[in-house]
Amino acid sequence: MFTASWNTPIKAFTIENEFFQLHNEDEILLGVHKVNQFVGLDHISGYHFHEMGKDVTNEKIEMEKNHYPAYLKKIFENYNSKIVLKVRLILGS
Repeated sequence: MFTASWNTPIKAFTIENEFFQLHNEDEILLGVHKVNQFVGLDHISGYHFHEMGKDVTNEKIEMEKNHYPAYLKKIFENYNSKIVLKVRLILGS
């Protein structure tokens, strides 16, 4: 899982003919994800911050401070249950 701060609006990823040409953040980071896959790591969708640079507002910071921990909790609760399932399958229990 990668968490990145992009000093660009989210629309740069979602509008045709914008810089990232409809590729999402994890697609842009594909090479890094593939290196991690090669060494045996699983892909977990990342969390990405947008427009956190010079024009960021206190409201935006507070929103992200609330969203990010909730996202991590959701992702890792789901991921932990997958690990338990894999261990059970391996051990046959």
